[in-house]
Amino acid sequence: MLRRLREFQNRFRFEHPQSEDFFQVIEEITGQDFSWFYQTFFQSAKTFDHGIASLQSWLKPPKLIRLFDEGGIKKEINWQEVKSSLNETKTYFNEIVVRRYEEAKVSPYFPLIIKFVYEDNSEEIKTWDGQERWIHFITEKPTRVRYVRFDPDNIWVIDANWANNSRSLESHNQGVFRQAVSFLFILQNFFLLLSGLV
Repeated sequence: MLRRLREFQNRFRFEHPQSEDFFQVIEEITGQDFSWFYQTFFQSAKTFDHGIASLQSWLKPPKLIRLFDEGGIKKEINWQEVKSSLNETKTYFNEIVVRRYEEAKVSPYFPLIIKFVYEDNSEEIKTWDGQERWIHFITEKPTRVRYVRFDPDNIWVIDANWANNSRSLESHNQGVFRQAVSFLFILQNFFLLLSGLV
């Protein structure tokens, strides 16, 4: 980026450049078309906000005793197969919904990155082109998802709400709640003291 800014400064030194001049220099040096970026974020009032809408994880149910239709063939699952499925390793379904909350879209050539971190500390990276309003991921793993993070490298600094960029399976609000209760207790005692002085 420094090289691009230096080139812009060298070309338009002691002149009065317009914003189109800056965009032209950037596109010329990089060799890529950034017109979608300029039109979306500089020449319109669109807001960029993507985030994790929901995160759920549940245990895959074991086989049940009944008659199933698999590929047009009737198959009966008996008690021995159910017992063997109970001894198998547990498998979890992890459902993640990533949503575009505002109207600004990115180019399909610049995919958005979503990082899944599982309870065994394994990581998985998924990409999304961001053209639809939302995308639905379902993974089937032997461990549950611990947390999901949209844009883990913080590339999209123009995101309007960074608070919705990650979501964890467990809530971490206990410390905040404890601090809020302590603050309200002190505030209440302060007002009680003031009322006694009047």
